[in-house]
Amino acid sequence: MEVATYRVHDLPDLSGLRKKAPDFERHLARSGWSLTIKAQEDNSPSWLFTRSDGQGGLSNLLVVDLDDQELTVVRMDGRLDRVFAEAVAERPKKAALGAE
Repeated sequence: MEVATYRVHDLPDLSGLRKKAPDFERHLARSGWSLTIKAQEDNSPSWLFTRSDGQGGLSNLLVVDLDDQELTVVRMDGRLDRVFAEAVAERPKKAALGAE
């Protein structure tokens, strides 16, 4: 897992991101990433991208979170479908109810 956090200065108004995809979304799509979740609270957008291994398995996960103070990028690589399946099998009740 890789995590990078960057300070943000003079961030423009991001309300238009709901209507138009940013350049990085299109660039990631060309590289095989799928936008799985896009959320925006106030002026703070977040994206979750996933990428398949070509055989239906989940091999990469990318989270991008932006607020008025920082940009955070988290990337996980590996056999994530297996990791998530093992986590659910280990604690099925917690997985069904969600994290607390």
